[in-house]
Amino acid sequence: SVRSIPVAMARPLISFVAPGTVGDVLPLLSVAEAVAETELARVAFACHERYQDLRRHSKPEDPLWTWRKLTAAGDPEKSRGAGPSVKGEEADALWEVQLAEYERCVKGSALVVFNFFASPVVHACERWKVRCCALWPVPFTPTSAFPSFFFSAPKLKACIRPIALKHENNKAKTNLATWAFWESVFFQAAKIPILKWRALAGLQPASHFALVRKLRAPILYCWSPSVLCAPSDWPSHHTVCGYIRGSEDAREHSGCAGVVKSFSNLKQDGRLVYVGFGSATSALKEPAKLLASVVEAVADVLGEEGCVLLVAKTLTDLAGGVSCSKSLARRKVLVETVDYVPHASLLPIVDIIIHHGGAGTFGEAAHSGCAQIVIPLEFDNFFWAEKAHALGVAPKPLIADAVTSAGLAASLNFATSPQASSKVETLQGLLSKEDGRDVCTRTILGLLDL
Repeated sequence: SVRSIPVAMARPLISFVAPGTVGDVLPLLSVAEAVAETELARVAFACHERYQDLRRHSKPEDPLWTWRKLTAAGDPEKSRGAGPSVKGEEADALWEVQLAEYERCVKGSALVVFNFFASPVVHACERWKVRCCALWPVPFTPTSAFPSFFFSAPKLKACIRPIALKHENNKAKTNLATWAFWESVFFQAAKIPILKWRALAGLQPASHFALVRKLRAPILYCWSPSVLCAPSDWPSHHTVCGYIRGSEDAREHSGCAGVVKSFSNLKQDGRLVYVGFGSATSALKEPAKLLASVVEAVADVLGEEGCVLLVAKTLTDLAGGVSCSKSLARRKVLVETVDYVPHASLLPIVDIIIHHGGAGTFGEAAHSGCAQIVIPLEFDNFFWAEKAHALGVAPKPLIADAVTSAGLAASLNFATSPQASSKVETLQGLLSKEDGRDVCTRTILGLLDL
């Protein structure tokens, strides 16, 4: 284990910057807690105040831990930064607040560790000459091995063809061009306010991504090499570390133990099926129709032997409740609504999960040995949905707008087949030998020679 030193001694400050919703916060929080446990460094953790109670198992007063609030107009999603839907004066005002908060995080730090949505913090790191390290759940390093994840979405796959023609169908050049295209598109939302900020700070124009490369900031990718290995053309300081899970102590003391136990007791009524789409739930265009299709399919495929369908409250709220169909009435299906429970606590008791394909959700489901059905909705969801299918642990991804009960029933049959179950068990065995949290913790401490 990492050697600890007396609390009273001066220690370097490592600032973790984690804007966004709970899935964006948890990986950094887990690593930050591991760093604090070594007592080799002080930790400052910046996130939206809504998530500051996630560190439930900590001591009330910890001299090595400081919380910092990311305000972002009171909205965790806006703390990710101004996206394409936020424009004009609203975007300028949001970035002004965001960059000021990032500067406060950077000043006085020996090292800044940031998630993807905090990428603009590298501008402040350059200004104040502070080292930085990215901890990201999705591949952002350009490679000739495969196209940018951005092009996994069905509507964007068609865009690869004209790019390929421009590069005379050279696969390697085409793949690299997709990464350049994605970077330019993503930077557009922040370009004007950030370039203005850089000019006022006396810095030359640069995007987040170009700056990460210029500063040679280490990138710690938090997925398993059993799912996706680092391509051979990635630089050595861009590494695949493994999935980051909370400590056993954190999972056992998540504050949801009683809820999880009550759901576990329901397994006597049949298999547990969980359906939830995390922060992507709001992207559903017809949530009521989708939920009705899930209920119908679960009743048809699993209702004969009995099952319990756990539905995320965010989904039932958006759908206006659960419609109890005739199929459900004549089958042994119990429906329960689930408020927020960390996946690390819930999924070990779940048999089948229907989800959006978020990087963390896919990883936790694979760790827990759940059968998976993926209905991707946005951003990197399509990329991980394709990976899950390629690995054989999930059926072909379903298109949310075209989901039917028949299509879901076919997916349920695939997900619970002996072939898929064997693949799930194999992947779970591989993941059980990895510890991404430990790898990231040691790497971060090593950057400061601790």
